[in-house]
Formats: sequence, C-alpha cells, structure tokens
Amino acid sequence: MPRKKKKDSFLLPILAAAIFAAGFVACYVSTSKTATDPVTGCALQTDNLGSALTILLDSTEPYSAVQLKQVSNRIISAVEGLRPLDRVRIYTVGDASEKLLAPYFDFCKPDPNANESPILSRFKLANFTFMLEENLQKMQGSRSNSPIIASLGSVAADLPAIYDDRRIILVSDLIENSEIISMYPSDWLATAEREKRNIAAKRPMLSGIYLELLFIPRPNQPQQDVALRDWWWSFIEDSGGSVARFTPISG
Repeated sequence: MPRKKKKDSFLLPILAAAIFAAGFVACYVSTSKTATDPVTGCALQTDNLGSALTILLDSTEPYSAVQLKQVSNRIISAVEGLRPLDRVRIYTVGDASEKLLAPYFDFCKPDPNANESPILSRFKLANFTFMLEENLQKMQGSRSNSPIIASLGSVAADLPAIYDDRRIILVSDLIENSEIISMYPSDWLATAEREKRNIAAKRPMLSGIYLELLFIPRPNQPQQDVALRDWWWSFIEDSGGSVARFTPISG
C-alpha cells in the first residue's frame, strides 16, 4: 500500500557542500608526509586508508526535535571517535535502481598534525557539526517511498574492502516501501515469506560491514514490532553484514 506522497520539502545541500569544499581548496595546506586530496582531505594513496563510516538517513517521515538531536549527537560522537584521515559519507535513502546514490557530504577527518594551523582542523570539524545539524533539520518527510534495501546496497558498494574498517549507521523507521516489498500492510510478514526468493535476489552485499541501526519509532505504525526488528536483523546477517547495535531513538 503506497504511502500518500507528501510535499517535497527536503533539499539536498549539494550547494552548501560545494561551497564548503571550495573554501578549503584555497586555504588547505598539508605538511604531512601523507598526500591528501585538497577538497576532501582524504589520503591519495590506498595504503593509507583507515576506516570508512557511512551514514544513511531515511527521510520519509518527519523526525521530532528530540529525535533530531539524539541522532545528531550519536553521529557526531561516532565521528569524534574516528582516527585522522578516516572517511565519512552521508547519504539519504533514495532510488538507486539506475545508478548509485551520491553522498551529499564526503570528507575525511582532519589530521591535527597535517596542517600548519591546528585552528584550521578544529574549524573543519566544527563546520561539519554545524552542517550536519542544519541538514538534519531539513529532513521533514520529503519522500513517498522508502527503498531502504536498495539504498543499503548502493552505499555498501561505495565502501570498498580496501578500508580496514567499514561501518554503516542506518537511521530509519525500518518500514520498507518499494517495489521489492511494502511493509505497510498488516500481512507484510507473510508477503515477505512468499516473496523470499525475490527479496533475496535484491540483497545488498554487506560482507565485512558492521551496521548500527538507529531505529525511529512511529507510534501510529503497528507493524513496528519485534517481528520487524528480527526480520531486518536476519536480513542483514544473511546479506553478510553484522548488526553491531540496535538503538531506538525515542522522543
């Protein structure tokens, strides 16, 4: 049962990200032995790659102010725990049937020892925090569908095995609504069982990837029960991934 399409109010901040990147092309000066890209700050040589953190945001339904803050805090905390030159990408759930999703934010954590001015590194991290919180505020139910499975496959394909550690933080209500399956009908679980082979054919390649699920409860959606959580848990593990953490985001 397709969801009624809402007014599109979510604009991907491509321009903002471009301005952010362009600003640092002019002022970024590296003195480290590790050669880095002047736009993203990422290592140019593959033997210097460390961890890669992907954040996948489901923007189908609005988040409450409390949920926005909790999600923002958890993402920022995860970024703060990364090492210098680790990569961070942020995507939104969307149509990946014809081409891979493009990140609207893509940068590597600054190395405080790589710049002539440590103030520049601190400014870059502060700017990231500002942009993240600002963009999360714009997530106000812009999509009529929710192709979570296809989106996971797309962002996973953008996480090559060359990274030492690969993680995805999925922020979602976990209600898939796409051509693969709609989880809105009350009998969705029976449908998923009947369409097991077809769904399996659409599995994302999650081998070696750890996932953290930030679960957004929807009080008016009765299908958000233990069965939904267990189905996704099994689906991710059957796809080769590992669920590192499942955290309901209340509020």
